[in-house]
Amino acid sequence: MKTKIYLLFAIMAISNVAFSQIKVANGGRVGIGTNDLSDSKLYVKTTVNGNLALKLQNYNSNSYGYQSLGIATNRYTKCWAVQYNNMEAFRVYADGNVWCKVNFIHSDSSLKRNIIRIENSMQKLNQLRGVSFKYKTMPLSDSAAIGTTVQEDTSTYLGFIAQEVEAVLPAAVRTDEFGVKAVNYAGLIGLLVEAIKEQQTQINNLQNSINNCCGYSFMNSGGLNLLSDSALVLDTSKSKNVSLGKSASNNKNTSKEIKLFQNQPNPFSESTSINFDIPSNINTANIFVYNFQGQQIKKYSINQRGKGNITINSGELAAGTYYYTLIADQEEIATFKMILTN
Repeated sequence: MKTKIYLLFAIMAISNVAFSQIKVANGGRVGIGTNDLSDSKLYVKTTVNGNLALKLQNYNSNSYGYQSLGIATNRYTKCWAVQYNNMEAFRVYADGNVWCKVNFIHSDSSLKRNIIRIENSMQKLNQLRGVSFKYKTMPLSDSAAIGTTVQEDTSTYLGFIAQEVEAVLPAAVRTDEFGVKAVNYAGLIGLLVEAIKEQQTQINNLQNSINNCCGYSFMNSGGLNLLSDSALVLDTSKSKNVSLGKSASNNKNTSKEIKLFQNQPNPFSESTSINFDIPSNINTANIFVYNFQGQQIKKYSINQRGKGNITINSGELAAGTYYYTLIADQEEIATFKMILTN
């Protein structure tokens, strides 16, 4: 037995002196391919292109196991860092935070199959709940053996709850061997893109409905103006003698102007009032209410002349965004946005 031990030390000594392949120094420091052990417990150095500096392989296919495991009690400990041009280009902290410049994810078509467009994206997006939160302090299983506790993360984060996302988009959630769920946040970008496209289609349909109804092209002529109070005012100044202000009006050959005002309150949850001022020489006047798709859902006949108002109760409409328009003697006077909340 002693002969074998002496032989082992002899081989190590020869390696250190002749080839400097492996060096073991006092304090348990080990160098492979280097003699410099001044600042490392384990230093692996290679200068040959194509060689692996360190290779770890787990042959046990029946268990998750650990390929490597670092245990730290300070959340700011850099468990893994890569330096390039004297700058840390990539680093992994003990608390799970990863810092890097750019994160590219494989997305080549040659790597994918069963490619299907995301349908009903806006409906799915509306079911998700964005939240702010703090992470709980999760002590290590062997923290008692270490003799210390893990630092608390007091930072505030933004995101989702994985269980809630899984109920709507199960493909965006994975569960590990401990039952802990994770969300593929990058995968939600596809959902957002399709939802925006669906919303744009709705906007285009609304524009076409208004154009067909009123005979004006809002977007091309610049006739749709967004005021500071979120009122949409129909600017017909290019074809009619109108004067526009915070309350739009239509100049006729009378001493008074037709005026429509923003409903108050807005948004509302119980009832709201729409004020108007209609000269006596106007024959017919109606206020029409349209949904976001441009469909007419309400009509209020205005028989009163002069200053007046109508009241809309919450029971008349479902919660949502609406537009109401005053049409007097077949002319569109103004359009305002109205919001009903639950």
